[in-house]
Amino acid sequence: MSDSILNEISETRHGAVCGALSFLVFLLCLALPLQAAQKVEVVVTGIEGDALKNVQEALALPSGLVGEETVDRPWLERFAKEAEEEALLALEPFGFYQARVTVSLSEPAPARFRLQVAVIPGEPARLSEVKVTLTGPGLEERRLRRLVTSFPLKEGDLLLHQRYEEAKAALQLRARDLGYLDADFSRHEIRVAASNVSAAIELTLATGDKYYFGATSIEGAPEYPDSFLRRHLSYSAGDVFSFSGLGETHLNFANSERFKEVVVTPGKVDTEEHSVPVAVQLQAGPRITVRPGIGYGTDTGARFTVRYRD
Repeated sequence: MSDSILNEISETRHGAVCGALSFLVFLLCLALPLQAAQKVEVVVTGIEGDALKNVQEALALPSGLVGEETVDRPWLERFAKEAEEEALLALEPFGFYQARVTVSLSEPAPARFRLQVAVIPGEPARLSEVKVTLTGPGLEERRLRRLVTSFPLKEGDLLLHQRYEEAKAALQLRARDLGYLDADFSRHEIRVAASNVSAAIELTLATGDKYYFGATSIEGAPEYPDSFLRRHLSYSAGDVFSFSGLGETHLNFANSERFKEVVVTPGKVDTEEHSVPVAVQLQAGPRITVRPGIGYGTDTGARFTVRYRD
C-alpha cells in the first residue's frame, strides 16, 4: 500500500477520532446542567393532570438551593419540612380539602437527594349550594340575569376555583360593558364545610348606576369637516356607554386609511349626569403600518390606540 494511501487513511482515522471526541465533549457539556439538576429529584405520586402540575410548580426548587458543586442541605431540609403544607395548598384549587401528604427526604447516592411527596387526595369537595344574585339598578337587566342563571358552577359540581374566578370575572366584565361602570362584588364567598367534602358559593354583584356616552370632541384633523369625522363614531350622545363602542369607533377611524394615529380616550365620568365624555385625537396622513393597542386603568378607564408608522 502506498505512503499516500496510508497517510490518507491515517488522516481519515484521525479526523474520525477527533470528531468523536468533539461529540463526546459536546454531550458532556449538555449533561452537566442536567446532572446538576438531578442532584435533587422531586417525585410526586398519587395525583395526575392539572393538580399534579400545580403541586410540582409549588414544589419547584428555589434558585440557589442546588449549586454547581454542592446542595445546601440545611436549606433542602427546611424545604422538605415546608413541602407538605405547600402541596396541600396547591391541591385546594381543585377541591381536594381532605388530602393527606407524606414527605420523605432520602439520599440514594452520595450528594444525590430524592424528595418523595406521596399524595392521597381523598374525596374532592362538591358544591352543595350556589347562590349568585344581582343588586342595584341593573337588577332587571336581562343580559346580566342570563349570565347569573347560566353561571357555570352548579350544585353537585366539583369546586374548581379557576372556573369560579373565570365566571366571576366574566359577570363583572359584562356588567361594565353594559354601562354599569361601578359594578363590583359586595359579597364573594366560598365556604367549605367542616367535613371538607362540600362547599357553598355566595356571590352578589352590586351593579351601581348605568352610564351613558356624553359629548365627544374630535381634534387633530382640521382639514376634514366635523360632520364627516363624526360619521366614524359608532355611538351617539345618550347611548349606553360601552368599551366595545370605543373599540368600534377607533377601528372605524383606523380603517378609513386617512390617519397616521388614532387615540380614543374616555374622560372622567360625570357622576351626577351618569355620562362619560370621549376625546378623539387624530393625526392625518396615509397609513403604512398599523399597531393597535388597548389598555385600561382604574382611574383613567379604557384607552384604545392605533398607531400608523411609515
